[in-house]
Amino acid sequence: MKQILQKSDRAGRIAKWAVELGEFDLEYRPRPAIKAQVLADFIVECTVPDDLELPLTPAEETPRPLWVLHADGSSTLGGSGAGLILTSPDGVVAEQALRLEFPASNNEAEYEALIAGLKLAKELKVEDLKAFSDSQLIVSQVQGDFEAKEPSMQKYLQKVRELTSALGSFSIQHIPRTENLRADQLSKLATSRMSELSKTTALEYLQTPSTEEPEPTMCIDFEPSWIDGLIHYLQDGTLPHDELEARRIRRQSSSVRPI
Repeated sequence: MKQILQKSDRAGRIAKWAVELGEFDLEYRPRPAIKAQVLADFIVECTVPDDLELPLTPAEETPRPLWVLHADGSSTLGGSGAGLILTSPDGVVAEQALRLEFPASNNEAEYEALIAGLKLAKELKVEDLKAFSDSQLIVSQVQGDFEAKEPSMQKYLQKVRELTSALGSFSIQHIPRTENLRADQLSKLATSRMSELSKTTALEYLQTPSTEEPEPTMCIDFEPSWIDGLIHYLQDGTLPHDELEARRIRRQSSSVRPI
């Protein structure tokens, strides 16, 4: 400071500032220290507490377990077959091969493989399924991009729609044959070298197309009736071992008149 004041130019500037500020009633005081309470209040006011509940964005629903189906069908001079692989979310694999005991085109065999996979998924109570097929035609028809013009294709497509309607969600995607080799192998082994199928692979013989399956009928259980014994006696002459019951049936039969 002593050196600053010794320089004429700096000293002159200080003197000039003193003259200009002298007209104001200024009082210089040393800067006091900030009180600790003020600082504490400032921190509390400007700091977000750790337990403050911030608005949360709606959490996405946890996706349900997704099953995966690979299906493929083949038709050759030696016969037609279908193969499918159904994989659970835990990685458990179920393989099935079908030998088609009826004439089928390659597209029909492809549909049979897909339908067999959907039936298996239904039996296992699968809710969400993603299917893969190397048939561009089948995938496009199921997705609705291509129209099924042939009557047989229309029936197959309708069957697929019936089965997928029971699922929570379903999607199908076309993949190259190189990514569907195992299902393709199963479809071919079902018609040529069945002995080479793995012991864990289920083999099924399909006698008729899936589109010609009979409609399920309602089964009604009949409870035993008093007239059962009379009917048996009239039809084939058999009587119960109980003598009293046999006499009753003979007596009743005498009053029955043939039509």
